[in-house]
Amino acid sequence: MKFIPYKLVHYNKLAQEVKKTKALEDDIKNSTLFIKHIEEGNLDAKLESNDDFGNSSLLSNSLLSMRDKMKRIAEEERERNWATEGLAKFVEILRTDDEGLSILANKILTHLIKYIHANQGYLFIVNDNDPANIHLQLEACYAYNRKKYFEKSINIGEGLLGQCYIEKDIIYMTEIPEDYVKITSGVGEALPKNLVIFPLKINEIVFGIIEMASFNILKPYQIEFLSKLGESIASTISNVKVNERTKKLLIEAQQMTTQLRAQEEEMRQNMEELNATQDEILRKQKEVEGARLENDRLKEAEAERAAKVAEMQKNSMLTATIKLNEKVAELQSTKAEMEKSKKEVEKLLAESQNQTEELRAQEEEL
Repeated sequence: MKFIPYKLVHYNKLAQEVKKTKALEDDIKNSTLFIKHIEEGNLDAKLESNDDFGNSSLLSNSLLSMRDKMKRIAEEERERNWATEGLAKFVEILRTDDEGLSILANKILTHLIKYIHANQGYLFIVNDNDPANIHLQLEACYAYNRKKYFEKSINIGEGLLGQCYIEKDIIYMTEIPEDYVKITSGVGEALPKNLVIFPLKINEIVFGIIEMASFNILKPYQIEFLSKLGESIASTISNVKVNERTKKLLIEAQQMTTQLRAQEEEMRQNMEELNATQDEILRKQKEVEGARLENDRLKEAEAERAAKVAEMQKNSMLTATIKLNEKVAELQSTKAEMEKSKKEVEKLLAESQNQTEELRAQEEEL
């Protein structure tokens, strides 16, 4: 026969042990219910504990520590998922980079403002078209679900944006000067609670700056997300700028080709016109030479004719002179004959007179 050991216990002490056991049972039930809530994903569940006897503090603290750790893990996972989903979303947006830099900048800023739950923002692109005048050019502006349109440029080193370009690092402010920026809405203006300015850089080369103002305080994981996103945006902007420059160069090359073709066509036409002009000049020269030769021939013919006329005139004058001389000689001969005849007549008259006188004398004698 075996004897069961036993111990005499005072009633009050027994009652206290019963209460402790009951409290431990309640704590186990509460812990079981708490674990069930945790399993269901309710990490905000509260653990009710009866720690009047100091027996459940270790279990409760362990469970609460486990819940808090799981909350941190869940929060970190939520933050990672939020950042991963955000990056994936912007990858899709950044793929549509064939619409031009301005449209892409507006898409980026619009979706970023909404995803971060900011209130307004600006996206500046580094304008390095002129190496001697590199500056930040406002490409997109967004506030309260509305696009804003105005032109603005900022010199390197000017203000917070220019400083962000130089330092190539995020600027995060929760105390914002009243004269720096105000969030404008339909009911008025108000100072934002925080301001973030981050560079869009890759390989330490800044391609742009984004400034966002918000009434909601940004968490560290959101700022880290902006830093990672800035690299993706910078890479896309770099590709877009290269593509735009390539397109510009291609268009310029096409324009130059068209101009060269037009110039070649114009030169060809000019050459044809020049050849035609040269042919015309040669033809004119030939005509002038022919006319000159014809003129020389005519002059020679005229000279020959004049010479012949002169010769003929000379011959005619010589003939006339000869004839005249012949006439003069004839006249002189006639005159001589007439003189001779006159003398003969005078002689005859003298003889006749002598005869007459002789007859008269004879008559008188008679």
